[in-house]
Amino acid sequence: MRSQETQQLISKLVADLKPVPVISRTIVRGAWWLFFSGVTVSLSLYFLGGPRPDITYVWKYSQFLLDVAFLLLATITATLVAFRLSVPDTKVRYSNKILLFISTGSWIFLCLKCFLASDISSHIEDTFTLKPMHCLADLALMSLPALSIFFLMLTKSASTHIWWTGYAAALASTSIAALGARSLCSLDFETHLLIWHFLPIGLYALVGAALTRICLK
Repeated sequence: MRSQETQQLISKLVADLKPVPVISRTIVRGAWWLFFSGVTVSLSLYFLGGPRPDITYVWKYSQFLLDVAFLLLATITATLVAFRLSVPDTKVRYSNKILLFISTGSWIFLCLKCFLASDISSHIEDTFTLKPMHCLADLALMSLPALSIFFLMLTKSASTHIWWTGYAAALASTSIAALGARSLCSLDFETHLLIWHFLPIGLYALVGAALTRICLK
């Protein structure tokens, strides 16, 4: 009698089960996020007035190319590790640590490059008088849609490392936004780039990580 009741209970529970949605592969999800965030950053760029007037010429300069290359590296590696960490795991795998190191290291490299090459004494006045708050606002405006898309894509996940997932997602979002801001702002001296473009990436990434921890709890 009990076995029959148990069997009926199991059958009832099984009947109520719904199929668990399959989470796409990391590279596929990362590619989709890069596409949609790239679209939002491009739209934001044109909404804010379009690319800088000399955009076709700055691609010839190594400084601009180096900035773009390392921002792209930070964006791609942070995107991959964010989606990898969104899958439940007992620990942060070595490969994920490497990706976190590369993405964070790319940002640190840009900051150090600007710090070592900057002439603070001669550019300090320009740094704090030439539309500094505009750059911060532009960076925030471009990164918010990208981070929102990340939030939507991570809602199907069950990450056991929420803080690191949020940090990587926010770092990817602010890095791709910094690409847009770099194409928007025509000020190229290193002190300005350090204070109003690259240092805020780390600040926004930490804030985004805290927000992700709250939203995905």
